[in-house]
Amino acid sequence: GDFVGVLGANGAGKSTLIKLLLRFYDPTDGRVTVNGIDLRRLDGDAWCAKAGAVPLAPPGSALTLLTSK
Repeated sequence: GDFVGVLGANGAGKSTLIKLLLRFYDPTDGRVTVNGIDLRRLDGDAWCAKAGAVPLAPPGSALTLLTSK
C-alpha cells in the first residue's frame, strides 16, 4: 500500500526509470529489484496492475489528480 513519487528535472531519467519498472525494456547491465526480487522473476501482469501514473501537466495547466483519471 505504499505510494512513490518520481520527481526531477528534464533529462534526469524519470521516464527511463518508469519504463524499467514497467518492463517496457530490461536493463542491459545489472538488474532492477523490488524488495530484493529481480523484476524479471515477478508476474508482469500482476506487477503492472499495481502501477499507476499521473502525467506531468504543462505549466499553467489546471489539470488535477481528479481530472487526470
